[in-house]
Amino acid sequence: MSTSLGKKLARILTGILITLVVLFGIAISIGNSTPIALDFLSYQTFEAPVSIWLVAAFVAGMASSAAILFGSFVRGRLANRSLDRALKRAQADSMESDES
Repeated sequence: MSTSLGKKLARILTGILITLVVLFGIAISIGNSTPIALDFLSYQTFEAPVSIWLVAAFVAGMASSAAILFGSFVRGRLANRSLDRALKRAQADSMESDES
């Protein structure tokens, strides 16, 4: 299979998958339109359809995952900078000792 054919097939399959997910989401939204209020110990939220609560939970999960991944990314970048500085110092020390 050629590369361009593989990319076209991947694009088509991705489009089909996205369409199926959207259709599934629409079906869930239509089937879960009853308004409910969530109870958290002594706190009760406003009434909203179940589909809204599901979307809110999904978005909250995506946002928290993105925040965690961003923190890991920043920590990794800082570690790389520290290692780069240590490498440059070691290379400079090595050059000085070679010149002596």
